[in-house]
Amino acid sequence: MHNLVTARRFPIIPTTCFRVLVAGVVFCFAAIVVRLWWVQVYLADTDRYRSRIKAQTCRQYIDYAKRGIITDFRGEWLAYSYETWDISVDPSVLTDADIELAPKIAKLLELPASEVKEKFSRRDKKWILLKRDVSTAVKDEILKLQPRKVEFGGKVVTRTSLPIYGTQRFVRRYPKKNLAAQLIGYVNKEGVPASGIEKETDKYLRGFDGFREIVQDGKKTEFVHRRFHEVAPKPGCTVELTIDARIQDFADKECARVAQELSPESICIIVSEAGTGKLRALASWPGFDLNKYNDPVAAPMENQKNRAITDTYEPGSVFKVVTVSMALEEKVVTAETVFDCNLDSAPYRGKMLKMPKDSHDIGKASVRDIVRHSSNRGAAQIGMLFAEKMGEDAFYQYVLKFGFGSATNLFSGAGESVGIVHEPKKWDGLTITRFPMGHSVSATPLQVHNEMSVIANGGEFFDALVVNRILDSDGKVVCEYSPRCRSRVISKNTAKLVAEMLREVCRPGGTARQADIPGYEVAGKTGTSQKIIGGKYSSRRHVASFSGFFPAADPKFIITVVVDDPKLSGVGYGGTVAAPIFKRVAGEVIKQFELNPVTPVKDRKGI
Repeated sequence: MHNLVTARRFPIIPTTCFRVLVAGVVFCFAAIVVRLWWVQVYLADTDRYRSRIKAQTCRQYIDYAKRGIITDFRGEWLAYSYETWDISVDPSVLTDADIELAPKIAKLLELPASEVKEKFSRRDKKWILLKRDVSTAVKDEILKLQPRKVEFGGKVVTRTSLPIYGTQRFVRRYPKKNLAAQLIGYVNKEGVPASGIEKETDKYLRGFDGFREIVQDGKKTEFVHRRFHEVAPKPGCTVELTIDARIQDFADKECARVAQELSPESICIIVSEAGTGKLRALASWPGFDLNKYNDPVAAPMENQKNRAITDTYEPGSVFKVVTVSMALEEKVVTAETVFDCNLDSAPYRGKMLKMPKDSHDIGKASVRDIVRHSSNRGAAQIGMLFAEKMGEDAFYQYVLKFGFGSATNLFSGAGESVGIVHEPKKWDGLTITRFPMGHSVSATPLQVHNEMSVIANGGEFFDALVVNRILDSDGKVVCEYSPRCRSRVISKNTAKLVAEMLREVCRPGGTARQADIPGYEVAGKTGTSQKIIGGKYSSRRHVASFSGFFPAADPKFIITVVVDDPKLSGVGYGGTVAAPIFKRVAGEVIKQFELNPVTPVKDRKGI
């Protein structure tokens, strides 16, 4: 009876059925094993599946490099980057303990508690920004507040990542605000250098970003022992400029003072070192605050132009330096050659050409006096004589050698204008009478500055230099920029003779006596050019300029001042508008570089 009951409870399975069942189980396990091998071994070794596996388990995080510093040549900071953090939250993984922290998080971020709670409640989101530009100290406090061990899904787990986290960024700052703004340039919100030195030397400033490649499981838990790629970021280099922040600051303030007094359209002041081409200041008005570059009211695009290389004008009488230099160099004239500056017309290649007007008659005058009194008719006759003897193309080639009609090489691709210098085949019947006095040609302030630099540099053309050195993050010199002599334009003797003539321009009786500084032998040339308004030369609107150097016999610094359309009663002559500005800037240069006078000084007023 007992055996019968047992048999009914546990019926005997036929042998055949048992074998089929076992075979089926074995087959299923075998199929699973084969499938696992197929997926994890065979397919995993193919590029397609390897990339899919890596995409699901591997993550790469970029560690951004800190941008390098820009300094003046004395080491004073002009641009730097500081660390900041964007605080974000992943509401989908917030716990009750995290939500209770909302008031404290709001207080640290200086946000309304209601705003933070509302963002925490949006559990369907994976990312919400709480606040940008938070300090490292605040970020660390927020990270400390969040518990590492939390109850999640009924269990206490240790979190490897926190739901409220910071994303590192670097923000660019310009401590001197509008100082040399157009020269330095800026980095926009996307981190892209937009202009100036920031753009020109970006390959040195930007550094090299680092990165981390990690492996994690489906719950985003990192396998720290499998962090197989980790490269630390390398900070950017320091760019040391040739600019002197003290001279630059004075020039910027001088521009602002003159702007308030004369209400011009623009002002440009350039200061460079003789014999090297190193720029010590390059001021342009109107300017803007580099920290507010994206404010259309505080920093309109018009104010962001580097007017020293973008704006052109007819240089006027400053250009006479070119005319006289080439004529002396080719021995077409001497310093004592006399021309009749009262002539209304003069012969040229068998024709009588009408002479330009002069502000005052000087009668018959030597080349030396023509320069001193800035005679338009005298300069025109010198140019005509040169072109007759040497050819119009020779005149044109000398103008090019002085740097007109070509880029200054200060920046590459910076929207620079090369000005206008017409080839002889495009000249009209009066061009030869106007070209020698600085009309029928246009140039930028820096081109005019380079013209005067040729005389100060003993006849050699030095490219303007704005970057002095590049140093790595450890302070070691990566590269050093040496003065670049483009060519010899005129001989030393000719340059010396022209310098002596320009010294007379700044003495009593010359057109630039207001530029002179007792004891320092200033040499230079004024320029007063009429603006073209409505296709005609205006008798009321002018560009006043002065370009000069000191001391005349052994030049140390060259300064150029250009004031576009000063508003005053009467003509805005270069001698009355630009020359005094030159004197004030030169006085600051003398002070900052502690230059000793070269002759005894009886009156030091105005220095």
